[in-house]
Amino acid sequence: MIPAVLLLASSQNPTVQGFQVYRLESATSRMSQFVRDQEVAGVVGLVQRNGIEVSFTAHGYASLDPKKLMKKDSIFQIMSMTKPVTAVAVMICAERGLLNLDDPVSRYLPSFGKLNVKQVDGTTKPANRAITIRHLLTHTSGLSSSDPGGLDDDTKSKMTLADYASRYGSDSLESEPGTQIRYSGPGITAAGRIVEIVSKRKFDDFLQAEVFERLKMSDTVFFAPESFRSRIAQMTWLEEGKWRSIDVDPMRPGSKF
Repeated sequence: MIPAVLLLASSQNPTVQGFQVYRLESATSRMSQFVRDQEVAGVVGLVQRNGIEVSFTAHGYASLDPKKLMKKDSIFQIMSMTKPVTAVAVMICAERGLLNLDDPVSRYLPSFGKLNVKQVDGTTKPANRAITIRHLLTHTSGLSSSDPGGLDDDTKSKMTLADYASRYGSDSLESEPGTQIRYSGPGITAAGRIVEIVSKRKFDDFLQAEVFERLKMSDTVFFAPESFRSRIAQMTWLEEGKWRSIDVDPMRPGSKF
């Protein structure tokens, strides 16, 4: 039996909010099926309309070793969802006149001033145009998905955004800026550093004050306090029919990045 919890808001019948109960139940059933089929170890689903909760479900397990049920207040490491949050921060700065999306990145990060582009024959040549902030946000900068200079995770974790930004320019671009879409974490990281520069605030402090607190995202942080530990869901993947967990402390002690 796969554990699951379903809560329909007692103050409002879902039909009042325009939902058919059987469809909500179908979605809940599908989430349980994902757990049974081992597509996920656990999952939480929330549906609201007009600020009213009509369905709130928790299925499966937050931890498999030791086994711990998923709860509705479990905390997840959202990984690449940092990217749209960073984009929001950049747009806040744009609205305040601190930057323009079509500004060249080199205006803020000098290491972007002289970039080369890889050619088919293995050679490189100077980029035809400058990378803009817009290119960073739309993954069209030409930057690769790898960290600049071949940084390993342990070294990177001890760096500040300013330290990391100094490494740009050590690698050639994969394509001319603005010509190809290539998913790039380093590109979004550069955007985060620009937010620091124009706002004169640490990136995590900026997000905390300007995004998380304003949206009442009280459980969203870069570096979780110890009080969060018991609520953080384990990161797992399926290998040869068995669940494996990532052997990394989610609290990332000593990390700056």
